[in-house]
Amino acid sequence: MAFKTPDEQNETVNRILEVLISAYPELERSSFATIEWSLNEIMDNVIVHSESKTGGLVQLKVHRNKGKEIEIVVSDSGVGIVESLKNVYKNRGKMEILFESINEGVTNGKGQGNGLFGTSEVCRVTNGEFSIHTGDIALRLIKMVRLVNLLKVHLVVLLSWHE
Repeated sequence: MAFKTPDEQNETVNRILEVLISAYPELERSSFATIEWSLNEIMDNVIVHSESKTGGLVQLKVHRNKGKEIEIVVSDSGVGIVESLKNVYKNRGKMEILFESINEGVTNGKGQGNGLFGTSEVCRVTNGEFSIHTGDIALRLIKMVRLVNLLKVHLVVLLSWHE
């Protein structure tokens, strides 16, 4: 699903939630609040930070054969996380900037710095995976701590892919 504006973002998030509610009818919509928050944060990052002329894309995959497990991919063709933060973290390498990007409060001044951090935490507490691919580098976090047992969330953020 493609999105470019906040209204398209909201519509896309609602469509994804409808699919999830349909796939897991035993769960209430409120059970998906953290997924909804994460999607809104990451998709908002695309709109606010990426400088993508084409907006972003979201893909949802429900792994029914693996129990309650989903995979969400958010991508854009913007400048990438490292480029977006390079003025904040001068004299640091690409990987170091990428690691910093998932810390709480990290921002280039256009946001609050909660999206990547909070979403990585959602993946951590659901025993899922959080991956960022930006430019020519990638960061994959797998934290094996199961605190929430509703859904196992895998989120892949593909930023700065080029046509």
